[in-house]
Amino acid sequence: KVVPYVFLVAQGSLRHTSAAQQEAARVHGLSRLWRLRLGLNALLPALAAGFAIAYAESLRNFAVVATLGASSGFTMGTYAIYQAVNGMPLNFPLAAATSWLLLGLVVPALILQHRVGQRASQHQTLGAKHRPAAKVRLQASHQLLHGVLLIALGLFALALPTFAALGVAWPKAGWMQIAASLHPLLAAISYSLQLALVAASLTVGIALPIAWLIARPGRVGRLLDVALLAMMALPLIVLAAAYLQAYNQPYAPLYGGSLLLGMAYVALAVPATSRVLMGPVAQLHRSLADAARVHGLSRWQTLRHIHLPLLSGALFYGWLLAVLSIAFELPASELLYPAGHPPLAVALLQYAGGFQLHQQARLQVLGMAVLLAFALLARWVYQRFT
Repeated sequence: KVVPYVFLVAQGSLRHTSAAQQEAARVHGLSRLWRLRLGLNALLPALAAGFAIAYAESLRNFAVVATLGASSGFTMGTYAIYQAVNGMPLNFPLAAATSWLLLGLVVPALILQHRVGQRASQHQTLGAKHRPAAKVRLQASHQLLHGVLLIALGLFALALPTFAALGVAWPKAGWMQIAASLHPLLAAISYSLQLALVAASLTVGIALPIAWLIARPGRVGRLLDVALLAMMALPLIVLAAAYLQAYNQPYAPLYGGSLLLGMAYVALAVPATSRVLMGPVAQLHRSLADAARVHGLSRWQTLRHIHLPLLSGALFYGWLLAVLSIAFELPASELLYPAGHPPLAVALLQYAGGFQLHQQARLQVLGMAVLLAFALLARWVYQRFT
């Protein structure tokens, strides 16, 4: 589940790796191992951000824990919180104590991020004289090894579960039964995708200035860094419950509408999206803004004509990742969705609870197909017009 986050974080920084560093290493006769070490050192902000995302997402994950973990007898922190607030009698002290424990476990990621942030200026490679590093063509044996690893990952993580769902989704009646059941499935997918598009667009607009502040030295950036990592470690079900209590009041009657659900989606997606953008933002050299100021460009013009084009890839993939993760979000959707309009994840849970396994499998396969087609179309449009 966390592989896409780490991949997108590293991809944005790899694209902006400087050729000058590798050329200087060759001129000074450094070995291949030392050149690899220098390259990894240049990617430290992105690697630290990827580790923080993976670590925090693993701590707060609920869907995997509630299905595979619970059935296997492993009691994890987020599921213990769910049992405390969903069982009888309610045990709010246990839920609160477990939440604080999960927040405390994020301290190692905070320490790592702080140490990397202290040396952020050493990793700024995107300047006026920046030249991207040349792509390295792998040897045949290395290509074979990478191909086998990717095939194994795709087979066990995606292909086998998808084929299993297809086997359940295809009824004996064939196409007629599938066509008759499409309307509620498409309604759930359409509602989730619309909310995800709006929430992801707002998320990127909020996450970019936050990533900018974190990547620059200063007290504000450090405080934001701590707050965002704490939010990433906070279980989603706890945050959703807080939204329910705060906005189900006479002075803020938002509960039961799409607005509150969209607000929760944005709050949940901003921390991870900020981490995705932090690596590429940290690589922007200050000389770019200085040169723009010398040539009379305002801050808005510098952002529009210099910074945004350089960050366009990271912004697009951060937005796309936010769309796909929001579309399948479960804890906040389960607590905050409007009556009669279940999002994709809630509809899947309802079909499973009603033992409508064929309908659940059809929704699962159809949702994956629609979102995959959307991702491929969005990527084609981005590459076509940039």
